[in-house]
Amino acid sequence: FVITGAAGSIVSATTQDLARAAGGGTFHLLDLVSAPDPDDPDLERFVSDKEGLKSELIERIKGGGERPTPKLVERELARIERARAGLDAIDAIRAAGGESRWHQVDLTEAAAVGEALAELRGERVDVLLHCAGLDVSHFLPDKPQREYDLVFDVKVDGWFALLHALRDCEIG
Repeated sequence: FVITGAAGSIVSATTQDLARAAGGGTFHLLDLVSAPDPDDPDLERFVSDKEGLKSELIERIKGGGERPTPKLVERELARIERARAGLDAIDAIRAAGGESRWHQVDLTEAAAVGEALAELRGERVDVLLHCAGLDVSHFLPDKPQREYDLVFDVKVDGWFALLHALRDCEIG
């Protein structure tokens, strides 16, 4: 399995379902963010006490000398949520008897994608899910060119980088 956007909540749920249905397998999980730290207490707290975590994040931000704006707090919560989703996927893969390999990679950098997936050369890839993407919501006429290019490049250039990196693989 090769899955991009692995820390996305919907992608995580899909990965969990795939792991259970397949009864394991090797999952190559690609995302722009680093692998989640299973020892990070914020990841558990996100599930068990999200409001308490939010209050603590406000205090941490204040302690760092910044003003804890709602946008800043929400950005940090979103980072923790993505890490939690990634960890949930990894845990489900292991529970199903599978193995996960996390690859922190920018999909718009073809050489980096090739390097991340080099161990798959000549192997069979049964499932390839390209779910990476960015949500920069604006009506198209209002979207700055830079934002359009970023959203487009992750999907399209990322897809071509994946196909190029897996060119010697049999894709199921």
